[in-house]
Amino acid sequence: MSPAFTVVMPAYNAGAYLSQTIESVLSQTFTDFDLIVIDDGSTDDTGVIAAKYQKLDSRVKLLRQSNQGVSATRNKGINYSNSKYIAFIDADDKWFPDNLKLHLEHLEKNPDLGISYAKVEFLNPDGKHTGKIARGRLTKLQPQHY
Repeated sequence: MSPAFTVVMPAYNAGAYLSQTIESVLSQTFTDFDLIVIDDGSTDDTGVIAAKYQKLDSRVKLLRQSNQGVSATRNKGINYSNSKYIAFIDADDKWFPDNLKLHLEHLEKNPDLGISYAKVEFLNPDGKHTGKIARGRLTKLQPQHY
């Protein structure tokens, strides 16, 4: 049976943050997901780190390819998915533990929606909060869209 979510993570030379990012996905309170890490031709230890997690958790899948850029890499993850929902995470991001649960609840309560997203806070390289929130590029969204 297919998981509810496929989490797609493009990764290019992401070794410095990859473990933290993968741990934040594996620590989700909603656990019905696969995590596809796509090593986009990294020259650092990205593939080694992802392979370690693949051995530790059957939900983690590692794909490798020559460098094709983030859009092509995300598309590869989408094509590999067989889930109802797809979630994206960059290899230097971290999720709160209830991220997938909240998005699932939002999508299930609003079946006409095609996308669910949340605010993004920038962290310092050491993982500390900055209080800076990313500004969305989608300017015509209304509260009912959240």
